[in-house]
Amino acid sequence: FLDTPPDITLEFESRFESGNLQKAVQVGAFDYELTLRTDMYTEKHTQWFYFRLRNMKAKMIYRFTITNLMKASSLYSLGMRPLLYSERAAKENGVGWHRAGSNIRYYQNCSEVASGSAFRPLHVYTCYLAHCYPYTYSRLQYYLKQITSNPAVASYCEVRTLCQSLGLVNELCSHLACFFNCFLSTSGSNSSDSDGLPVHLLHQQRIPEVS
Repeated sequence: FLDTPPDITLEFESRFESGNLQKAVQVGAFDYELTLRTDMYTEKHTQWFYFRLRNMKAKMIYRFTITNLMKASSLYSLGMRPLLYSERAAKENGVGWHRAGSNIRYYQNCSEVASGSAFRPLHVYTCYLAHCYPYTYSRLQYYLKQITSNPAVASYCEVRTLCQSLGLVNELCSHLACFFNCFLSTSGSNSSDSDGLPVHLLHQQRIPEVS
């Protein structure tokens, strides 16, 4: 039997909530150029990223170059590193999102701005890479539901519809309205007939893109 060389090609995926990778091109055995999908209804804004990787091999050095970032400068030039989440590390060691990568550069390319990072995984595993800690629409809705279903706060908190998303899904933009009675005092003494002032706290949310 002929020995079949192992498949070292990575599998990229971003068809999940808040994922925004548009294209991945393999330009070397362990070298990939990535293109991000632009934010909807913006002037081609691309500065964050979130996608999944599979089939990474242990102790191999992978290089990822994102080719269409838009800002002229970035904290990546000052030492910031991307966030990495490993399913295996989370299951076996309880390790969540953490900063990872080396030899990170942020520079001008022929069209826009590129950022390059190198990663050396310790095991064969599935992982996620992100610019910042992902916080999805579904997670926010779950959080708001927990607040409004809590009897201790339900009497003065409610979720209201602020507007409707312009995206491809019928998502609602919600805000959390909280009402408090703030009693004003003069000369350091409390007054029983002070006015109660309602306070609105706006809990904003970002509507995720649809892959």
